[in-house]
Amino acid sequence: MAQNKNGKEANESRNKGAEISGKIKASAQSAAVFFTKLGEHTVHNSKKLASFFRHNYHRFGKRPEQRVRFYFKKWYRKLKVFALNLKAVVIRPFVRMGHAVDVLRQSMESVKESSFQEKISCFFKTIWTGFRSNRKIGATILNYTLPVLGIGLFLYVVNFAGSLTFAVSVSYNGENLGYVKDESVVNSATEIVQGRMVYLDDSERLNIEPTFSVEIMDKDDVLTEYQLADAIISLSDDEMVQAEGIYIDDKFYGAVENAGTIKTTLDNILNEYKTGAEGEEVSFVNNIEVISGLYVKDNIITEEAAVDLLSGEKQSEVYYTIKEGDTPTGVASANDIAYADLKALNPDIENPSKFRPGDQVLLTNSEPFLPVQVKRTITYTESVAYSTNTTESAKYAKGTTTVVKEGENGENSITANVTYVNNVEVSREIITTKVIKEPVTEEVVKGTAEPVSNVSPYRGSSSRLARSTGSGSIDYRFIWPFRGCISPPYRYRAPP
Repeated sequence: MAQNKNGKEANESRNKGAEISGKIKASAQSAAVFFTKLGEHTVHNSKKLASFFRHNYHRFGKRPEQRVRFYFKKWYRKLKVFALNLKAVVIRPFVRMGHAVDVLRQSMESVKESSFQEKISCFFKTIWTGFRSNRKIGATILNYTLPVLGIGLFLYVVNFAGSLTFAVSVSYNGENLGYVKDESVVNSATEIVQGRMVYLDDSERLNIEPTFSVEIMDKDDVLTEYQLADAIISLSDDEMVQAEGIYIDDKFYGAVENAGTIKTTLDNILNEYKTGAEGEEVSFVNNIEVISGLYVKDNIITEEAAVDLLSGEKQSEVYYTIKEGDTPTGVASANDIAYADLKALNPDIENPSKFRPGDQVLLTNSEPFLPVQVKRTITYTESVAYSTNTTESAKYAKGTTTVVKEGENGENSITANVTYVNNVEVSREIITTKVIKEPVTEEVVKGTAEPVSNVSPYRGSSSRLARSTGSGSIDYRFIWPFRGCISPPYRYRAPP
């Protein structure tokens, strides 16, 4: 019984060992299959990736010029075929029409010696035959003609609409004068008319009543304020003259029959201020206009009176504000006036208490009727003040100051835009600043040493005398040259 039991256990142990061994073998086979497939996929994908890189390298890296040329030729051939087809489609109807004209011409030449009736019959017969042979040519002609006509009609409508505008109707004493853009034009025209038509009794003889009916008008038919003013004046009972009106800042100063002298006078005034410098701008401060139109005869002035007005002067005090570093003679020179004239206008100008920065100096009691503004770009040298650095030192006696290093002013080259009105500077804008020479800082030392006591000629005394150190300062440390007392004491001795 014992032997059977042991044999049974041995068989069970062998079976279990075989089962475990089989499982291990199966797992090993599964793992081998898995890793084999994984390796195969990895190798396959690696080959595909390498092939992809080789292909793109060959395509874009190895021969890029050949590839670009190949694709260019390819698309060029396609575009060429497309252009030829388009040309054929577009030109074919015109070629057929040309052929039809040739056929018609040959038919008419064949009946050249025939009667007029036969010629007419041949003409229509040839036309009818052509249409029967080319029934689609009519539709083709319409397909080409109608879009062109449509585009032309559209452009005409747009152009016509662009030439139209909304306008306001204007009437004077019940009579329509025309159309203006808006009411502001009427107000401007009223001011112009009142300026031109000056009456002795200061009464307004004009009664302009605009009607605000909105209408569509051609832009060329819309009046400006000056055209409207001429239309109003032309209906007046006063005697009118065609002349050139002089306006300064929209204020009427009279009219002349010939504006040539006026324009020459204005040019001469500007030329007096021109120096020929590069970038110089010379212009009038006021807005001056010479406008042609109808003017009341009483407002016409002579050319001489107009020239005297424009080139004359008006009472107006002009002042100059004193700046740091200015001198009376320098102010006179800078403003182009004689020093004697400047002193006559400012009797106390040589008094230092009356000539300080911030004070004003009277330059003239009058100025030109037409002020002239000049803008120039100038370059000048400006001095830069040096700074002072103060330190303290025990090498020097208290209460003393010593300059150990002299200061020096620097220099800057400055470019600025300067504006003058009647040769008087009114503004200055710095553009660039270039350093020519840096300023040298002044070094100053203040002494802090206290006096030191030493032996005096008398015992018990604590006073000290100062002695020289050889450096230009005193350190107060003198000593008495010997010890002991003096015998005999000092007294007056008669000369021998």
